[in-house]
Amino acid sequence: MSKVNFTNAKMGEILAWQEDNSASPDEAAVYFLTQNSDIWSAWLNDEARENLSALIK
Repeated sequence: MSKVNFTNAKMGEILAWQEDNSASPDEAAVYFLTQNSDIWSAWLNDEARENLSALIK
């Protein structure tokens, strides 16, 4: 978790999407993952990044 980092603006964007879409926290997490691979990919090692990418495509 020490590599996890994103801006307050990004968090606000995700929370606004969640509210606008009456989405659950899990749905908001999936939205974040599918829309922001440029952010989360830096948090993971190569194997984990490949595994997650395969799951969300």
